[in-house]
Amino acid sequence: MKSSRSSLRRLVRNIAAIYIGNSVEEAVSSPCKLVALTPALYDPPMPKLFRTFFWNPIFILVLAMNSSAFADEGMWLFNAPPLKQLKDKYQFEPTPQWLDHLQKSSIRFNSGGSGSFVSANGLVITNHHVGADTLQKLGDAQHNYLRDGFYARSQADEIKSTDLELNVLISIEDVTARVNGAVKSGMTNDQASSARNTVVAAIEKESNDKTELRSDVVTLYQGGAYHLYRYKRYDDVRLVFAPEQQMAFFGGDPDNFEYPRYDLDICLFRVYENGQPAKVDNFLKWNSHGPSDGELTFVSGSPGKTDRQLTLDELADTRDRWLPYLLRMFNRREVLELSYSARSFENARKARDDLFGDQNNRKRYDGYLAGLVDPQIWSALKAREQKLRDAIGRDPKLRSTIAAYDRIKRAQAEIAKNAPVYNYLEQERPSTVGYRGPRALSGNLFKYARLLMRAVDERAKPNGERIPMFRDSAHESLELELFSTEPIHDDYEILRLTDSLTDFAGLYQRSAEHDNKPPFDLPQPWIDRKGSLELSTHFDFVSDADIIGGNSGSPVVNKANEFVGIIFDGNIQSLVLDCIYTDTQARAVSVDSAAIIEALRKVYDAGALADELEGVTK
Repeated sequence: MKSSRSSLRRLVRNIAAIYIGNSVEEAVSSPCKLVALTPALYDPPMPKLFRTFFWNPIFILVLAMNSSAFADEGMWLFNAPPLKQLKDKYQFEPTPQWLDHLQKSSIRFNSGGSGSFVSANGLVITNHHVGADTLQKLGDAQHNYLRDGFYARSQADEIKSTDLELNVLISIEDVTARVNGAVKSGMTNDQASSARNTVVAAIEKESNDKTELRSDVVTLYQGGAYHLYRYKRYDDVRLVFAPEQQMAFFGGDPDNFEYPRYDLDICLFRVYENGQPAKVDNFLKWNSHGPSDGELTFVSGSPGKTDRQLTLDELADTRDRWLPYLLRMFNRREVLELSYSARSFENARKARDDLFGDQNNRKRYDGYLAGLVDPQIWSALKAREQKLRDAIGRDPKLRSTIAAYDRIKRAQAEIAKNAPVYNYLEQERPSTVGYRGPRALSGNLFKYARLLMRAVDERAKPNGERIPMFRDSAHESLELELFSTEPIHDDYEILRLTDSLTDFAGLYQRSAEHDNKPPFDLPQPWIDRKGSLELSTHFDFVSDADIIGGNSGSPVVNKANEFVGIIFDGNIQSLVLDCIYTDTQARAVSVDSAAIIEALRKVYDAGALADELEGVTK
């Protein structure tokens, strides 16, 4: 698999000339990537769609022209702008000063997302859904800032975030020659990878020590180029304004990813230095009139990755395995969070940001999958790859690299085999910004435990051998995350960790939420014996078993034909199983076998019965 990835890296490097002068597209595999608007393949243009260039730090521009035109496809680095295209097509040629000003007015959020300075006093604007993570963390039972909004009427009222970091790209340096020079002839793939990691860590540390700027080596063209990005960090970030979520997300899920929209999706922060609002030289002057029809506009930001350089075999795996896996996960989490939220207003507040994110991702990936199964889109993808294959085949210098496609196909088969276990412990295709937790275990308590445990292991290694987030150049950002003052809600953390399980602690929590009154009152023995119970014992669990009336009491067994639970119910979505099976939200509910034993032994003093069930002989 590593050999195939190495082959792809060489192939992309060798054919980079095909793309030089065109857009960057999937150039980046670091936390700083490009965004682009591409021509719609089957939908008509939406009204007032401006032709826009995106610039990313890797910052980008995307062109926007008149009300009926599609956006020009293209993602452009600030140090490689499409000057000729802009001049020839739009009679506009941005100066170096223009680009530098836009670059240094643009901001990357460590929580994922982009923003910009909009005043000399460090005022920053971003989306409400980008600021939602901070709004959630700042809230409590008396202050639901995510739902109700916030406005600091004076700077003294601005609230400091718990762990938000903003980055401003200051400079870009090409370090390709130094990184490639570390790889010597005859090295194995593992040795070459280690050599690259070592020199990248050294470059970042040297830069950080010299400039005191956050320094990240960004990989472009899957190893075709390496650029050193230096960022100014701001970690004293304070909330200034947020509208109500109902206005920021007006129309809710039905309108999400649709048009027209009527959302005030904004949030404003202010960055501070030495306890005072930061004085910034580069900020965007406000135009109160907005864009006019047909006006050329640009967008700068730090968006995530695209999959535009994946081969058809990789995209087929995305369509057939990866996206269905994600959709099952987000659907499951959405059901879990909705159920938890329905129990009380406080539960709804605790889960609000996670629920919003999971619903957003569910619809996002559902739309992606719909595109990949669309025959017209798939035909376009096939034609695109064939065009590239033909270009490679015509060039004698590149012809031998065509075999990389077959190696990638074989590698995808191996990835599919390893993915179930790997995703339980890690995260396949991880997010490009922030903490990269495993898919199976979510929650803040697990995140901090994992970071602390790994920090001990990683800090003992030489700097060049560490996972990037534990390198010396990243220690300030790591400490900001580790020492966050965000609130931790034990009941919600337990729910997120177990995901599809409940436990004894949840039983008592649910009862307490309703003052132990019907129908949530506990029998006296359960109250009296609470202290003797292991409260982390799993109680009930859900599965996507296909059940119907008459299955009550059915055993749930494992591959060894062992009893692990007993069916007793289904959720409301399972009622449709009468006429059609669906595993989207329908769930069967079972009592966990561990709960049965724990209750028999410690609540009901039925040790003999528990012994019989467990096969214990005396």
